[in-house]
Amino acid sequence: MLKNIDFTALAKRETNARKKLRLLALAHFKEGTNKATIARMLKVSRGSVNKWVALFLQNGLSGLEDKPSPGRPAQLTSVECAKLAAFIAENSRSSQVDV
Repeated sequence: MLKNIDFTALAKRETNARKKLRLLALAHFKEGTNKATIARMLKVSRGSVNKWVALFLQNGLSGLEDKPSPGRPAQLTSVECAKLAAFIAENSRSSQVDV
């Protein structure tokens, strides 16, 4: 599975910094660099590198995606969020002109 993927090219196109770091770790791993050295080069823990490699081997590239953040779901609907944003824009101090 590792042989078919150009992790360096994927990392160059990636905009998410955390995913880019994971892809770079896999690029080094594919080249034969040991995990401890990869961790030192990327300034992350060896456990993180171990986890990223394992996630990739189990789930492919989808294993490198960020997991959803835990927490309470938003209470406002998208329509309510839009109304709130409009209200804030209309009533913000920076949009008011003092004469």
